[in-house]
Parts: sequence; C-alpha cells; structure tokens
Amino acid sequence: MREAGQDGAASQKRKREDGLKWCSPGQDSLGLNDQLSTHELERYARHMSLPGFGIEGQAKLKNASVLIVGVGGLGSPAALYLAAAGVGSITLCDGDTVEVTNLQRQIIHAENRVGVAKAQSGFWSCKALNPCVNVKVELRGFTKDNAFDLLSNQTVVLDCTDNVPTRYMLSDACAALAIPLVSAAAVGLEGQLTVYNLHPDTPCYRCVWPKPPAAGDCTNCARGGVLGPVPGVMGILQALEAVKVIAGLGETYAGRMLIFDACSAARPFTVMKLRERDTDKCTACKPFGSAYSDVTQFNYEKFTAGTCAVAPKSKLQDDQLYRMDTHTFSTYQKKTVIDVRPRHLSQTAMLEGALQIPLSEMEERFAEIKGHTKKNDEEWVIVCVCSRGNDSQLAASWLRSKGLNTTDLIGGMEKWKKDCDPTFPRLV
Repeated sequence: MREAGQDGAASQKRKREDGLKWCSPGQDSLGLNDQLSTHELERYARHMSLPGFGIEGQAKLKNASVLIVGVGGLGSPAALYLAAAGVGSITLCDGDTVEVTNLQRQIIHAENRVGVAKAQSGFWSCKALNPCVNVKVELRGFTKDNAFDLLSNQTVVLDCTDNVPTRYMLSDACAALAIPLVSAAAVGLEGQLTVYNLHPDTPCYRCVWPKPPAAGDCTNCARGGVLGPVPGVMGILQALEAVKVIAGLGETYAGRMLIFDACSAARPFTVMKLRERDTDKCTACKPFGSAYSDVTQFNYEKFTAGTCAVAPKSKLQDDQLYRMDTHTFSTYQKKTVIDVRPRHLSQTAMLEGALQIPLSEMEERFAEIKGHTKKNDEEWVIVCVCSRGNDSQLAASWLRSKGLNTTDLIGGMEKWKKDCDPTFPRLV
C-alpha cells in the first residue's frame, strides 16, 4: 500500500511538473478553474458548496466591480463583507477623515487611524482581510466632476451616505447609466434598504422621493444619534443584496423597501412595495439608461436646501458681521448663552450657565428667551451655540428678526474645544 501511495504521489508530482491542469467534473468547458486560483477555491469553498451558487457564482463575484460611496457606518460592514466574499474590484469613495466619534459603529476603522482618510483606512482593512481583492480609493468623495468616471464599468453601486444631495446625485447618475444601486439608511434604532435601477420598471431614488424631505423629516447620526449595530445590520444587508445582484441569486429588494426596527422583537423587519419607475415625470429616468448630462449641471445643493443638509451659505453670509469668535466669547461678560443643540447632546455636556433650548423649540419658548435679556443694557447680548456653528447661525438670525440683540459662536463647541477647553467632549 505504501508503495502504491508513493507511486501515486510521484505521478501527481509529474503532472504538476508537466503543467497538466485539473478540473471539477462538468466544469472544464466553463473555464472557471482558470479564473480562480487554488487558494481562492479553498478560501471560498463554503460559498461554492451552496446549491445555486457554486463556482459559477464565485466567478461572477471575482469578475464584478463594486463602488461603495461612503465608508462609514453602512460602508464599513458592506466593504468588509464584499472583500471577504471575493468581489474582484472594490472602489471606496469618501472625502471625510476618521473621527473618534465614528468608532462606535464604523468597524472598518481603528483608534490609531483617527485623522486618516476613511477611504484609505478602509483600503488597509479590506486588503488585510483579503489580499486577493483589488481595492481602489477615491479621497474626494462623490462629486459632479468624478461621478461618471467612478461609475464607469461598475457592476453595482452601494449608497452608504447620509447626505441628501449626494443621494440624489448618485441615484441620478446610476439611473442614467442603468447601474443597480443598493441604497440603505440607518439612524437611531431604525434602518431601511432597497435596490434602485435593477430593472427597467424599478424606480430610482428620485422616483420615490421626487421632492427632498423637509428639515423636520430627516436627520443624521450626528444630530439624531445611532446605536452602533443598527448601521451594521443595514450595511451587511447591502452587501448581501449586492452579492445577490451580481450572482443572480434569489429575489432582491428591487421595487420594495425593507424597514428595520431594532426595538421590535415580534416584527423587526417589514417590507413595503414601492411605486414603479416614473418615466413620464422623473427627469432622471426618461428614458431609462440614457446619457444624462444634466447630472453635471444640476444644482443639488439648491434642490435640497431646507432638508437636513447644511443651510446654504447665501442665506447666512449677511449674518457674518454678527458672529463672535472664541476669544471674545470667553472674555465677554454681558451675555446670555443659549445651547441650541439637540437635547441629547446638551444633556451630555454643556457650558455652565447656558440655557438648554434646542433649535426646534425656540419659537414656542420665545417668551422664556426674551425674559433673559437686559432691556436697559444695550451691551447685553444673547449668544447661540451649537456643535459646529451652523444651527446657531439660524437661531441667531431668527432671534434678530424678532428684535433681540443676538450673535452666535463661530465654529460652535468644536471650535471652543480646540481653542479654549480640550476637555470638552466632542459629541458629533
């Protein structure tokens, strides 16, 4: 028996030396073994043992290109799972850098990468997880200037942003090129997911949301908070939908929206049907899959003004003369400070003596605010503060329109932390 084994081993060695190829029964004609190395066949063995997926599905993943826009709470798990799954080419697009407040949910990053570009950090993590995958980075974010270059030759795109203008721009461009777009959102304890542009009758983002949501109807993780595992769940589902789209596996959520409620044990997932593609009214979808040059000309910031996007500078530029820097703020005594941040932020940490009046409550609490002014002292001023100096400008402008002597702190509490008090926690 040992001699026979030795002869068999010698025969296998001669075959390798002669360059002879091996194949699985019935798969030689597909040429799939030439696409996947021995290491890859072993690495993805659990995929290929799945009925209906097999080596054909794995070869489709290897030949696919995926663009992930946003390497944050959604993009982190999505990128890691797609890299682990063996998607041939992954492009990570994000213009932001890693912040310590990201780390409770953005698992692709690490504390020693704070300050590093998110796309670069994601590149390191994906390559460490799977060196076989080709990972590219785009550090400028998704813009009109690079939109169509980034989308060129992509099999599927993942919308992992929390930015309304970018969502519209990305969806419009994908609709123009007929590229499937797996879109998700997560905030607080809830999430949602769908697949746009998969079929000619599948709606795009603009079909479902022809008008941007009002400011009171949307939020983001910085404003509303988020429990870390929630975007994790949604990001993994995005990766799963991308794999299904690429491999042609099962049914996707195209034409439907998945709603996730983390606090519901009886029914954490709900599925609702979406309207069909509106080729008559939707500017991005008439006709489907045609060149849509207007993407590079359309003013997305103006279109989404009044949503959870930052207020346009044109609205605030006239108020710049009324703003206060951190040095003046720290030394000026005749002031009433109003913290206009959302309550969950001001309750965590706020300046001593400040009034806690969120921007959303200012109108109903105007009498209270007015009571803190000094009628006979023209030098007395109300100073509005927020996280980064955006909401405070809106609050100060509104109070001035009501006749109150009001200013706001330039750069908000983030600037205060940098210039005056490094112990103040950075919460957004």
